[in-house]
Amino acid sequence: MSLNANNDEFYSRFHEQLKKSQSWPGKYMFKFILKSNHTDINKLKDFFKKFKKKISIRSSSKENYISITITVSLISSQDVILTYKKVSKIKGIIMI
Repeated sequence: MSLNANNDEFYSRFHEQLKKSQSWPGKYMFKFILKSNHTDINKLKDFFKKFKKKISIRSSSKENYISITITVSLISSQDVILTYKKVSKIKGIIMI
Protein backbone atom coordinates (compact mmCIF):
# COMPACT_ATOMS: atom_id res chain seq x y z
CA MET A 1 0.00 0.00 0.00
CA SER A 2 1.36 3.42 -0.90
CA LEU A 3 1.99 6.17 1.62
CA ASN A 4 -0.85 8.25 0.14
CA ALA A 5 -3.25 5.31 0.43
CA ASN A 6 -2.20 4.87 4.06
CA ASN A 7 -2.75 8.59 4.68
CA ASP A 8 -6.16 8.48 3.01
CA GLU A 9 -7.18 5.47 5.08
CA PHE A 10 -5.91 7.09 8.28
CA TYR A 11 -7.72 10.37 7.64
CA SER A 12 -10.91 8.53 6.70
CA ARG A 13 -10.90 6.61 10.00
CA PHE A 14 -9.96 9.74 11.92
CA HIS A 15 -12.80 11.67 10.27
CA GLU A 16 -15.32 9.03 11.34
CA GLN A 17 -13.97 9.06 14.91
CA LEU A 18 -14.24 12.85 15.05
CA LYS A 19 -17.84 12.79 13.84
CA LYS A 20 -18.79 10.24 16.50
CA SER A 21 -16.84 11.70 19.42
CA GLN A 22 -17.73 15.35 19.13
CA SER A 23 -20.60 17.59 18.08
CA TRP A 24 -19.98 20.17 15.37
CA PRO A 25 -19.48 23.08 15.22
CA GLY A 26 -17.23 22.90 18.21
CA LYS A 27 -13.83 23.46 19.77
CA TYR A 28 -10.90 21.26 18.83
CA MET A 29 -7.49 21.06 20.49
CA PHE A 30 -4.50 20.64 18.18
CA LYS A 31 -1.20 19.51 19.71
CA PHE A 32 2.16 19.82 18.00
CA ILE A 33 5.80 19.28 18.91
CA LEU A 34 8.73 21.07 17.30
CA LYS A 35 12.42 21.29 18.12
CA SER A 36 13.09 24.34 20.28
CA ASN A 37 15.34 25.92 17.68
CA HIS A 38 12.91 25.18 14.87
CA THR A 39 12.50 28.14 12.54
CA ASP A 40 8.93 27.25 11.59
CA ILE A 41 7.30 27.95 14.97
CA ASN A 42 6.13 31.30 13.62
CA LYS A 43 4.86 29.60 10.46
CA LEU A 44 2.65 27.41 12.64
CA LYS A 45 1.41 30.42 14.63
CA ASP A 46 0.76 32.33 11.39
CA PHE A 47 -1.30 29.46 10.04
CA PHE A 48 -3.73 29.84 12.95
CA LYS A 49 -3.69 33.66 12.81
CA LYS A 50 -7.14 33.84 11.18
CA PHE A 51 -8.75 31.77 13.95
CA LYS A 52 -10.02 32.91 17.30
CA LYS A 53 -7.74 30.70 19.39
CA LYS A 54 -6.08 29.87 22.65
CA ILE A 55 -2.37 28.99 22.39
CA SER A 56 -0.23 27.31 25.03
CA ILE A 57 3.51 26.81 24.52
CA ARG A 58 5.66 24.72 26.84
CA SER A 59 9.29 23.66 26.66
CA SER A 60 10.41 20.12 27.41
CA SER A 61 12.39 19.52 30.61
CA LYS A 62 15.71 19.68 28.73
CA GLU A 63 14.38 22.46 26.49
CA ASN A 64 15.09 20.47 23.33
CA TYR A 65 11.46 20.55 22.20
CA ILE A 66 8.45 22.81 22.36
CA SER A 67 4.90 21.59 22.82
CA ILE A 68 2.30 23.83 21.22
CA THR A 69 -1.39 23.40 22.02
CA ILE A 70 -3.86 25.41 19.98
CA THR A 71 -7.59 25.33 20.69
CA VAL A 72 -9.89 26.70 17.99
CA SER A 73 -13.58 26.61 17.10
CA LEU A 74 -14.28 24.79 13.85
CA ILE A 75 -17.40 24.18 11.79
CA SER A 76 -16.92 20.48 11.06
CA SER A 77 -14.71 17.45 11.53
CA GLN A 78 -13.57 17.93 7.93
CA ASP A 79 -12.02 21.27 8.98
CA VAL A 80 -9.87 19.37 11.49
CA ILE A 81 -8.65 17.02 8.74
CA LEU A 82 -7.91 19.88 6.34
CA THR A 83 -6.00 21.76 9.04
CA TYR A 84 -3.85 18.73 9.88
CA LYS A 85 -3.10 18.16 6.19
CA LYS A 86 -1.99 21.77 5.71
CA VAL A 87 0.09 21.89 8.90
CA SER A 88 1.74 18.56 8.03
CA LYS A 89 3.67 20.39 5.29
CA ILE A 90 5.79 22.12 7.96
CA LYS A 91 9.03 20.17 7.96
CA GLY A 92 9.90 18.55 11.28
CA ILE A 93 6.51 19.02 12.93
CA ILE A 94 5.11 16.21 15.05
CA MET A 95 1.32 16.16 15.22
CA ILE A 96 -0.24 14.52 18.25
